[in-house]
Amino acid sequence: MWEKESDRWAEAILETEKHCPKGTKLIHVADREADQFEVLFTLIKNNKDFIIRSKHDRIIENGDHYLRWHLNKKKTDHEFKIFHTKLKRDVDAIVKYGEIEFFDPSFKLNGLTSVKRKVVLNILEISTTGEVAEKDRLHWILLTSLPLKNFGDASRVIDYYKKRWHIENYFKILKDGGCKVERASLRTFERLEKYITLFSVIAWRIYYVKHLAEAAPDEDSSLSFSEEESLVLKIENKISDDQRITIREAYDLSLRWGL
Repeated sequence: MWEKESDRWAEAILETEKHCPKGTKLIHVADREADQFEVLFTLIKNNKDFIIRSKHDRIIENGDHYLRWHLNKKKTDHEFKIFHTKLKRDVDAIVKYGEIEFFDPSFKLNGLTSVKRKVVLNILEISTTGEVAEKDRLHWILLTSLPLKNFGDASRVIDYYKKRWHIENYFKILKDGGCKVERASLRTFERLEKYITLFSVIAWRIYYVKHLAEAAPDEDSSLSFSEEESLVLKIENKISDDQRITIREAYDLSLRWGL
């Protein structure tokens, strides 16, 4: 059992790489829950790349004391357009980026041997501007080990962070969507582990089909459904065997079965 929440994050980060093929370049992407000094320090100490959304308004060194005050005073580095997934259109946005450093907030002087730990990393702030309703505005402050020397670097970090939504959506399906593993009533760890392992594969399959239905709705259903699966859908819905159905149509038909 972990003594601190940060221990759980640190262990997960280091364990992940053990299960990846040798030579795989990993970038650890996490939401605000991972914005903990111990997590950031562990990542940097072990030379791991990361993008973590900022949660805390820390005191920073060689700046204007507090992070958000520092960002508010900083000039905009670039204006651009970003695709808003919820609004399904491009919106105006600004981005600022640079380097910051800060010390361990839990540091307490303990004799002459104490060393105050410090992290140095890059920071990026993106904000939507223009005619966007308050509830739909994007405002991210991202902490990263990746280089931020120009807008190309900043754009790359933003794109990487946006991939996190795939992870969010996958776990929504696993925990409370089509799989509902949080409602499992199994009483032993071994049984629960097997149950979650099975439904992890099923959840991935559901999300894969759902994503393709949104990303390529007009493509043929064979892109995400096997010949046998497509045939079953046609038979159950009284569709002619020689009639082409799209991924979107196949997905909608499968929803009738509670997918």
